Amino acid sequence: MRLWYRNILWKIILLAFLFNPGELSAQEPAVTPSISKASTPQPAVPHLADLIPQGTALINRFAKLETVLKSGLDPLEVQSQLVEIDSNLKKYAAKLQKLKTTSIAGGGQLMKLQLEMTSTAEVLNGINQSVTEQLRTLVDLQNEWVKEQEHWEVWRAALLSDESPSEVKGTFDKAAHTIDKALGLILPKLQPLLTLQKETGRHQIKLKTQTIEVRSIHMPAQSGATTGDSSPPMFSSAYVSQLRAALRSPLNVKLDQMVRADLAFFTRQGWILLTQVVLSLVLVLVLFRQRPQLADSERWQFVARRPIAAGLFTILLLGAPFYTGPPVSFMFAFVLMAGVAFARLLGSLLTTGWRTQLIYWLLTLMILTRLFYVLDLATPLFRLYFLVAALLTLIFCLRWTTKKSHGGDTPRFPGLFALAAAFLTVIVFSEVFGEAERGEYLFNTSLRTLLTLFAFGLLTYLIRGGLEGAVHSSFLQTIPLVRRNAANIIGRMGLLVSVLIGVIVLAFWLEIWGVYDSPGNALRELLAWGVSIGGQDLTVGQVIAGFGAMGVILLISWLMQQLLIEDALGTRHVERGIRFSIGRLIHFVLVFVGGIVALLILGVDLAKLTLLGGALGIGVGLAAKDLLSCFFGGLMIYLDRPFAVGDWIRSPDREIEGTVEKIGVRLTRIRTFDQRPLYVPNSIFSNTAVENPGRMLNRRIFETIGIRYDDVSKMAVIVQDVEQMLRAHPEIETARTLMVNFTTFAPSSMDFFIYTFTKTTNWEHYHKVKQDVLLRVTEIIKTHGAQIAFPTSTVHVPNHLSLRQETAE
Repeated sequence: MRLWYRNILWKIILLAFLFNPGELSAQEPAVTPSISKASTPQPAVPHLADLIPQGTALINRFAKLETVLKSGLDPLEVQSQLVEIDSNLKKYAAKLQKLKTTSIAGGGQLMKLQLEMTSTAEVLNGINQSVTEQLRTLVDLQNEWVKEQEHWEVWRAALLSDESPSEVKGTFDKAAHTIDKALGLILPKLQPLLTLQKETGRHQIKLKTQTIEVRSIHMPAQSGATTGDSSPPMFSSAYVSQLRAALRSPLNVKLDQMVRADLAFFTRQGWILLTQVVLSLVLVLVLFRQRPQLADSERWQFVARRPIAAGLFTILLLGAPFYTGPPVSFMFAFVLMAGVAFARLLGSLLTTGWRTQLIYWLLTLMILTRLFYVLDLATPLFRLYFLVAALLTLIFCLRWTTKKSHGGDTPRFPGLFALAAAFLTVIVFSEVFGEAERGEYLFNTSLRTLLTLFAFGLLTYLIRGGLEGAVHSSFLQTIPLVRRNAANIIGRMGLLVSVLIGVIVLAFWLEIWGVYDSPGNALRELLAWGVSIGGQDLTVGQVIAGFGAMGVILLISWLMQQLLIEDALGTRHVERGIRFSIGRLIHFVLVFVGGIVALLILGVDLAKLTLLGGALGIGVGLAAKDLLSCFFGGLMIYLDRPFAVGDWIRSPDREIEGTVEKIGVRLTRIRTFDQRPLYVPNSIFSNTAVENPGRMLNRRIFETIGIRYDDVSKMAVIVQDVEQMLRAHPEIETARTLMVNFTTFAPSSMDFFIYTFTKTTNWEHYHKVKQDVLLRVTEIIKTHGAQIAFPTSTVHVPNHLSLRQETAE
């Protein structure tokens, strides 16, 4: 199977580089030491008394300039590195020419050459970045001193005259001399840096062209040029003769070159390795000391069993991106140590079964592959190794695909193993039928892809475990906010870690499959990709940064609401409704600020947005007037707090009475006393009187009681006894108004009234108290021989009239 679409892609890229070489040096910014002479405002002339201090400050700046220039980049050292890189590029060209014509030593040497070229590209990128930063610093310094020279010339013309004191003239002369010395130090350093930058760009173009040629060997063109000569079918006599020749030839290991490469690498980046060793020891010691606590955690038990492997694996994986241009032998040792530590950790974490077997097998293949590249095996031996490794892996996949579950450990998704088996079948057929480059490419990329996924998956697991342990630590558990929201904090931070590591894994995959030269370039290209909307360029990086800023604002809003609602205001016994209102206001303000920040990151012109927002605001305001009225009505309910959830309210103006169940953004739900829900728009409460009986301090007893006219002599003592009874009653609030008085001559009774308040506000208990009070009043009236009046009529008969009684006979 020939990947014709990849051939076309690489041809297009090669043509683009050939016809547009300026694009290849995108990392070579055009920095020139020319100084702009544009018209600028004249500097303010200092007072004569400030002139000498200005001269002293100028001398101090010159001393700092000397220190900066001494600590800068050494052009001779960079030149020696470029000479070494130029020598390597010539070697790469010779090896590349040899690989194009050889029939035996292609496979391993090709991959090794790719690794070496990738390392050289990273070194070149680092040199180019350092030279560019130094050059930019020098140009900025030159601009500053040129401006300083212009200032002093203006001051000389304004302050210096024939009558000026000699000290003034000496200050100007010394300042001019200092500026000339400063420019004399800066200018000689610019030209070498410009030359180095130009030479670095030339090397980058040359290396990029060689990299494209190396990749084209992996993907031969379709114009009839096959790999039949260099990679014959494995069942042919040509392959057998190649295999015999490879077995007779000694291993192509150039130990002297490897030693020189290692020494140069350790001289340049040995501090990274030393730092990793120290950090690994520190982490291992920490894990040993925390073993009892780790053993109690379900997520960290495997780390407690393998503290050395955990410390070594974590530091190696985190420090790997900092190496630039590592030699093949160092990479083999690095992979060996990381692989062993990785296997030990996963062997302790995973249960016995297909997972452990798969991890151990993949790590074994990775270590063997790296070893064979270091040994630089001939192509026939490499083909045989890839064939055997692919067949054994294929058998493993088929075994676990067809195995049925009988209570044992079997894959949950056998379809993935079936897909892997099909992929391995392609690799086997590629090796057998002479597509050695295809088979090698697919084997290496798939192996590195899986191991990258597993390695970063384990790293994610470790980091999430670390977050969980940190949040549940005794120190952080003393913080109420952390203690209450431990699960929420772990979930959000774990999600952030998973997203970040997922992006890193994607960058590594793009580098593994040859889409980009390095994970860093992959990230830069992915973040720089975008579209143009209405003349506005929008990149993935801007979108991610915008969402990130919004996420940070939301996190800050959540933290502030928690701190205010539960801690700051909660400890001061502020009503929960008020706390909630303040929290929501802070949330809305922060979300608004976050939206503005996100729009600024996206490059939106806020002036245009303000005009558009004003027009939309008028339209939305007119269309959603009632909705906004309800919203602000609800906001005023939260601020003024005329009632809260659970209060009994009623409106004298409207037929609204019941218990408040929910105060929403637009509606308030009230449960009436016949248990029907009543939904009232919040805008109603803005212009309606609301009575809140639920917040009464006492309930009132106001009753009028009448006695007969025949008991008029007993009224005074009855009223007195009733008042004494009320003042002695335990359920009556005597601190409030308490009145018992004879008030009215009614048509059939003499009335006195009772006006008092109960201590309770509970509706049910109030009626029990009122019942007790009325019964006691009744007993007092009976005690005095009086009676409670009821409606009667009295008929008066004149004296001259008599009633005749008739009896029935």
